[in-house]
Amino acid sequence: MAGTTRGPKHAMFACSNCFGFIPYGVATRHLRNYATAEQAASDDLVDFRPTVLLNMGPQVQIHAFSHGLCAKSGDGRVVNGGDSTGTCPWWGGLMLAAWIAHEPSDMFHGCKVVELGCGSAAMPSVAASMRGATRILATDGYPLNVSAAQSVFACSGALCSTQCFAWQDGVSNMDAGSWDVVLFADVLYKEETAALLAGTIAPLLRPGGVVIGTVGLRRPGSAGIFLEMQDQGFIAQEAPMCEAALASAQDASQRLLAIHERAPEGTMGSMAGSANECKVVRWVKPCQFEQIKHDMTENLYQQVLHPPPREQAQVCSRWVSSE
Repeated sequence: MAGTTRGPKHAMFACSNCFGFIPYGVATRHLRNYATAEQAASDDLVDFRPTVLLNMGPQVQIHAFSHGLCAKSGDGRVVNGGDSTGTCPWWGGLMLAAWIAHEPSDMFHGCKVVELGCGSAAMPSVAASMRGATRILATDGYPLNVSAAQSVFACSGALCSTQCFAWQDGVSNMDAGSWDVVLFADVLYKEETAALLAGTIAPLLRPGGVVIGTVGLRRPGSAGIFLEMQDQGFIAQEAPMCEAALASAQDASQRLLAIHERAPEGTMGSMAGSANECKVVRWVKPCQFEQIKHDMTENLYQQVLHPPPREQAQVCSRWVSSE
């Protein structure tokens, strides 16, 4: 929810774990007790204001939060609630948004797009909206992230809707079988999540649809997504990242990092360093597109399972880092 900073009791405080504007003294209630994004957005004590404009590519500009911010409780302790991974922007999200922004304009035109695990930044959804998608639904399992994403969409002028959605809950209320494109950006960081993600994607996608995701190279469980998607009947191909798209993502990353470094506490470590390298991967069902000549599932699985040493990653364009 967009808002303005008001009196002293609404002061903001920086923290390395979160990414949003949360007022001093109310974070415990905000982070721990809100069951839905609507409840979070309706509380006039909660201010979200993405203030940094990022140029991700032709006709794609996205407003982002300027710092990783979190409130402190009345006794001065930093308060965190639930899983905080989605409360800051990840390199994989910047990378996917820039990739979308530099793809041909007809790729998303008229499409129905759903993003899984959008987090608070939801940049791929914004990019898809600005590239002509007619319906975009950004989803996340944490109400705080969904509420923050709503503010990003409003400030960016993106025609996107949001929904609180946990993968384990099933897709019965998600227009199963009707989505042209399913997006996800570096959402795998636990061993058990690959099967859950693949099992969520398969019933969402319409026949002939496509899945596009960034996969972290050094995350627990990332390699498993290739075998799990294969079990669901998909084949994989690495999607090339053009130099202009990579430059846009790196510029956005460096701008956010530079702003955040001036904050009194914390760092936005989720965008910096070789630990956050990603690949852009595209999945389809085998009979859908004649131009896909072979399945790269096994090759990609092995590359992510056994990534190159980090010193090699810094000079290899396929292993993207924000450094």
